[in-house]
Amino acid sequence: MGFLSALTGGTLGVIMQFCANAGTKIPLSRKPWMHLSLFVGGLYVGDKYPKYEAQLLQEINESREERGLPKLMLSQSDWLGVKAASK
Repeated sequence: MGFLSALTGGTLGVIMQFCANAGTKIPLSRKPWMHLSLFVGGLYVGDKYPKYEAQLLQEINESREERGLPKLMLSQSDWLGVKAASK
């Protein structure tokens, strides 16, 4: 859904591993499988986050509709391909 969000998550995963290696004062390139695994984990989380955010917004809007409150909209909702309810 969001290539940019998945790439951002993957990049943050690699940065976490670099920071962990720097914090323990070992070479940054040690345990390269950890860099790869955190990159893939970050890709997964970064891909799922916009979907979860859209689902959460939908649930909040349903709850607000039951109470007679106006719906919330995402600002710039079409930017990453997530379309908020227009009703």
